[in-house]
Amino acid sequence: MYGLALFLHNGWGCAPDQERSLALMRAAAEAGNVWAQFDVGLYYMKGYGCQPDMAQALEWITKAAQAGLASAQYELGVLYLNGEGVAQDFKESVAWFLKAAEQGNADAIFYLGAAFYDGLGVEKDPVRGLDIMQDAVKLGSSVAQRYIHKFEERSSTPS
Repeated sequence: MYGLALFLHNGWGCAPDQERSLALMRAAAEAGNVWAQFDVGLYYMKGYGCQPDMAQALEWITKAAQAGLASAQYELGVLYLNGEGVAQDFKESVAWFLKAAEQGNADAIFYLGAAFYDGLGVEKDPVRGLDIMQDAVKLGSSVAQRYIHKFEERSSTPS
């Protein structure tokens, strides 16, 4: 079901059909496929095959995150960071970024570093924050590379 849902979503070898894709994706999610749970959450968040529904998005992304899917944990961290569909909660955001970071999710590692750098949900520690962001760069996070580059430009610009 999950594979067919991806084919229908992307139009691989068929015409794209977001509604049918969502129906199959949801069936796979209800059967326990954590990637399908995460994707159903994204479908509801973005309005693929349905009207956007942040309550449904949060429910499905949370299921996948609680099941240990690093991508879902990262996305949940972003939702709490930005207050999308939930009350903004930096400590909760950091908790989810940490879970994803422990599994090597480079973007979660970056956001964890940014939290320490800015003191969002944790005690402010810019040195530790930059060290953590460097770890994200080593894992290929382009977001971390851009952030550190901007920081270095600001630091080297004369006042």
